[in-house]
Amino acid sequence: MLPFPDGLCRKIHRVAVALGRGEKWPLYLGDFGKGFVHTFDEISLDIVMNELDTITDFVNYLSDVEAFLTKGVKITLNGGEEDLLALYLTNGRVFPDRFNELYLDDNLWKGFIKRPEYRAKKEADEDSYIWDRLIEIISYDFQTGKMEVGDSLDDLEQTLRIMARGMYPNQTKVVGIATEEYEPGKGFSLDVCLFSKDIWTAKEKSLMEQVQKELGYFKQPIKTYGHVDEYPNPSKI
Repeated sequence: MLPFPDGLCRKIHRVAVALGRGEKWPLYLGDFGKGFVHTFDEISLDIVMNELDTITDFVNYLSDVEAFLTKGVKITLNGGEEDLLALYLTNGRVFPDRFNELYLDDNLWKGFIKRPEYRAKKEADEDSYIWDRLIEIISYDFQTGKMEVGDSLDDLEQTLRIMARGMYPNQTKVVGIATEEYEPGKGFSLDVCLFSKDIWTAKEKSLMEQVQKELGYFKQPIKTYGHVDEYPNPSKI
């Protein structure tokens, strides 16, 4: 099991879920004297967890809600947390800072998901679900004891965390994934390798360059950069 972060930098989010609330009883969120508490019902929890489906997005949202409401902004939710989420996403994943009081009607989320930009985003997200499926398959194989080697929870959790977060040039860890060509009826296998290297020595750099030269791997990598709107204009797709 991976160790918890040091207490000096650790942040704990308090989340309460009110099941079976219906529309009769209001939900309250805020600091009630012992720290900020987020309150969801089963409807808003499902929407928030599906819309913010990475730990980074979800935690960032919780932090932004806390920061927004602890600044003294008074907010009235006529609907549920999903309407607050709609305001957040519509505004570029930030909350407007030019108001002292906000009243959110219960139709913000319903109107938000009908927008063509939202539908275009959902269509564009389909490709990323392949990556999610890989994480689910590897996790399931570990839980059911189907891994042939590397049955360490620490190694697996670190690997899946990196896969979930994504890789960048300044990272010191690399995940390698391999499989064979799929044949119907025969299934397939997955090989996953976590390589961790915090410091590259001159000797290792020289070995890397030698391998690149002999095998042709990444000799002249082509880097491309671009910008993609989270909620693209359908007419430009």
